[in-house]
Amino acid sequence: ARTVCDSNAVNALRLAVDLDGNNAVAMHMLAAMTGGEDDDGEHRGKERASNEFVSALFDDFADTFDEKLGALGYQVPQLVGEAAYDLLQMSGEEIFHSALDAGCGTGLAGRFLRPLVGGPLVGVDLSKKMLELAAECTLIKGCGLKEDDATEREESEEDERSRTPLYDFLVSLDLETATLNELVSGDSIDGFDLIVAADVLVYFGEIQKLMMNFSKLSNGSDD
Repeated sequence: ARTVCDSNAVNALRLAVDLDGNNAVAMHMLAAMTGGEDDDGEHRGKERASNEFVSALFDDFADTFDEKLGALGYQVPQLVGEAAYDLLQMSGEEIFHSALDAGCGTGLAGRFLRPLVGGPLVGVDLSKKMLELAAECTLIKGCGLKEDDATEREESEEDERSRTPLYDFLVSLDLETATLNELVSGDSIDGFDLIVAADVLVYFGEIQKLMMNFSKLSNGSDD
């Protein structure tokens, strides 16, 4: 029965691709189910999820992303923040001078990273709709922060913090090829003190190219 269901699914996906050659989701799912083999048995597998697939997937998911992850008790952003704090403590430094949130989504991890970063906090994602939501976040609003989480503040302080964006830069780029100049245009830094990637590597097959680019983007310190 499973073989019949799989065969029907593959046929449906092939039809979807035939009807719309730009259907990135159908193309991705078809490659995943067939191992990249075409009708002639030729292997045409992809090494990673395409930019088009990731962008389409999370553009569709953006409006309900935070709500659904909240219902699941999603703890990855907090765990990333805790790991970054532990790394900072081990380094002997008081603060990171810069940080890259690779695959930032709506900015959930940024909420935990911002208190640890004194300089540019940069978010990168392929989904422009996710980035639009992250851009709405300030020091005291959005990116996982609920209204009842805010503490009482002086009106002037709250007004200033409500206008200060959580991220200094938000850009839509491919993490394998992004350059420092593209990420921090107009802001001169030698590299990032911290690079985090929360639930991102699953969309890459072989991660060597990604790690090599992260190395280029880092500040080159031993830490």
